[in-house]
Amino acid sequence: MKSTLLLLLVRFTFVISLSTSICVAEEKSQLQWNNLSPEVKNVIQQFEKQWGSLPSAKKERLVLGAQRWLKMNDNEKLASSQRFKQWQQLDEDKRNTLLAKLDSFKQLPNTTQDQLRSTFEQFKKLSPDKRQQLRERFNRLSPEKRKLLRKRLLDRRKHRRLRTRH
Repeated sequence: MKSTLLLLLVRFTFVISLSTSICVAEEKSQLQWNNLSPEVKNVIQQFEKQWGSLPSAKKERLVLGAQRWLKMNDNEKLASSQRFKQWQQLDEDKRNTLLAKLDSFKQLPNTTQDQLRSTFEQFKKLSPDKRQQLRERFNRLSPEKRKLLRKRLLDRRKHRRLRTRH
């Protein structure tokens, strides 16, 4: 009985490792320059010479970005280009700070992320003057009070959602 279980475990482990190897090989072949669509190649053509030496994760991000770009209309492409230029103009410290905040956001539960997105959408609907007033009021708060305010707003949203479900 034990030897049968052990044999099954060994076979299972072998099959899993083999299937993982096949998936990795397929993924690598899909990221080969020659296997990319002409449209994607055109968008990321500046990376062609160094493509073979790029890490797989970077290749994947570039391909996904090119695919998103190809689906955008002209206005979306213009807005995206402008955001990218703004990003490039930021100093390295500011970029690192923003990336750290993005990582923190991604670590939050999906419900909290949704709440934050919703709050931001409401904020964007306010007039520019009202948004500026809120920013100034928020910036005058101490770090402790800012933290309490954030928590209170999130709690209020949770309670509101719970009430609407019942």
